[in-house]
Amino acid sequence: MIYDKDKEIENFKTTPYFKLICDFDFDDKQYQGIYSEKNEKAENDNKKEERFKDKFESREKLDELNKILKDKNATLIDKEVISKKEYPFPLFNLSALQGYITSKYKGYTSDKVLKIAQNLYENKFITYPRTESSVLDETLVSKAKGVLDIVKKGRPYENEIVFKKTSRVFNSKKVESHSAIIPTYKIPNKLGADERLVYTAIVNRFIMQFMPIAEHEETTLITKVDGASDGVFISKGRVQKVLGYKKVEQEDTKEVILPNINVDDTGVVIKSKVESKTTKPPKPFTEKTLLRSMETCGKNIKDDDGEIAADILKGFSIGTAATRAETIKKLCTTNYVLMENKNIRCTDKGKSLIETLPVKELMDLEYTGRLEKTLSDIGKGTVVQSDFLEHIKSFVITSVDTIKDGSNLTPTLTKNVVAPKLKEFRVYEVIGTCPICKKTVVEGEKGFGCLGFKQGCKFVLWKQDETFKGYNRKLTKTAARALLKKGNTNIKGFTTKNGTKFDANVSFELVGDIVKWKFEKPK
Repeated sequence: MIYDKDKEIENFKTTPYFKLICDFDFDDKQYQGIYSEKNEKAENDNKKEERFKDKFESREKLDELNKILKDKNATLIDKEVISKKEYPFPLFNLSALQGYITSKYKGYTSDKVLKIAQNLYENKFITYPRTESSVLDETLVSKAKGVLDIVKKGRPYENEIVFKKTSRVFNSKKVESHSAIIPTYKIPNKLGADERLVYTAIVNRFIMQFMPIAEHEETTLITKVDGASDGVFISKGRVQKVLGYKKVEQEDTKEVILPNINVDDTGVVIKSKVESKTTKPPKPFTEKTLLRSMETCGKNIKDDDGEIAADILKGFSIGTAATRAETIKKLCTTNYVLMENKNIRCTDKGKSLIETLPVKELMDLEYTGRLEKTLSDIGKGTVVQSDFLEHIKSFVITSVDTIKDGSNLTPTLTKNVVAPKLKEFRVYEVIGTCPICKKTVVEGEKGFGCLGFKQGCKFVLWKQDETFKGYNRKLTKTAARALLKKGNTNIKGFTTKNGTKFDANVSFELVGDIVKWKFEKPK
């Protein structure tokens, strides 16, 4: 990933573009606008500003317009004011905490942040830090309220901090093995500078969840100028109306205040100019952006899509919260990459390895992500580990043979690699626990069987064995779950050979590993 990013930067060709900027005066109310024309490529876009383009490859037309604009009459032809709400970022998981600290403060690495967080945890000041989750389990509601009552005391906006249970903070379905990182009841009396900085970040992020939502207004003015018949001048303003949770960290708000003018008001052009600019190459990875890319396996997910991304890409990642920092540290200590200020760049040693190693699957994000996802599924008992191990065994043998052959040593951009696909491991739906060996029972095509079958367990509930077939009925997934959980369930719609329908309380007993069904008339 770092190599590819460096190659993108190296191969990037800057191209010039031009903008025409105009200053207006409407009865002593002044503002700027950028010349824009309709963007023919924008289809089905409801965002007004994106239907226009304000960057031009040639400056000839802009220069011609610039010559005639001064003192021309201008009219405001459209005004749009949109109120928007801003929610705080979610509670910290480890990757988010590392990204936040390393991007905001100098001298911190993700590995250092993990060690500081671990020390805070061992001293019982914060909850378990090596977590992937950014929400809390719903069983922690009362504990979170108690902690909030303690950590909010003495703050100037204390009366604005109000506890409430919301799905943004409490959602058991989205918790992996551990909940998000929050402070505990134990308040530290004395902390070192590093510990205080990380602890404060965790406390602040926790408090933000219970503060008012921030609100701002975005204003768009569209101005028409005599003589500029092909386009309009667009101005954008932003005013923070409610500071809300931003009070916690005293965030700066980027305000561009536009004058209060109305549609059909008129004014004049004071001055105008054509500015020459160039496109900028992609930015190198920082620890924050690299951790984020590792977490989503290179998928470009915006922060405001975070919850959706977490659901879609759960388990589909490079490493885990506990191992990503160590991976980056190891790349640095082995001199495959180096840190330039906050930027991570590939060394000549790293480039050489990437360009000569012929096992391209190891550089394919999709392949690596699916390996990690499969491991996650094995942990949940929905994939058979022996199938996965067979694949790994075959992969290692083939890879070593390829390296020994040594003929495929052509430098290549790894993003263009099309690696052989990891075979599709069947992901089973978990139904319950085996009454014989206590392993997981999953749904198969013809029945609900135990994943311990490779160790000799023969337990299975057939969807339509001879008993069910004789009554023209199939064992459903819902019924199978109930049978494994409670030992019995009510099933409706059995039909005898002479057409009589009946319902029954169904249970089973095991004779060895053979299932014997019991039917009782419901009371």
